Amino acid sequence: MTRYAVPPNTNRKAFRVWASGSIGLMLLFLILSRLDLSDRVGILLGWSGIGILFLGLLSVLVLIYRESFAKLWEKTTFDLNDETIVRTMDGKPNLEFSLSKISFLGESSLGLIVRSGEPSKGFLIPRGVNDFEQLKQRLSEHCTITPSSR
Repeated sequence: MTRYAVPPNTNRKAFRVWASGSIGLMLLFLILSRLDLSDRVGILLGWSGIGILFLGLLSVLVLIYRESFAKLWEKTTFDLNDETIVRTMDGKPNLEFSLSKISFLGESSLGLIVRSGEPSKGFLIPRGVNDFEQLKQRLSEHCTITPSSR
């Protein structure tokens, strides 16, 4: 049995770079605001600072969302043997499909969509899984891969 899992993925480096850059720009604006500049330039600096603050907060929210989504996939594994594929996810029942009963195998920008026959069940295998291409090749031996827009 081969186990495929999503490796840990953090956005800490992106967060540090963005936070350091934002703080640096805000300090630069603070230094510039202490200079004797015209009112027009002061107002421009103030609004620019507010814009940077807004973009900083928005980027933090995006990075938090990406981090929580990555953590969800870290708890998911896919076990593949000669006869079945099993999706194991913490807190949810396992989904087990016989490879011979896979009715649809679609490839989207997110990964592989796997569906079985009766009753219709399915799951997504994300592209971030270790050895994704190998898993895709092994599954394509049992069902043809259909490009999907979803």
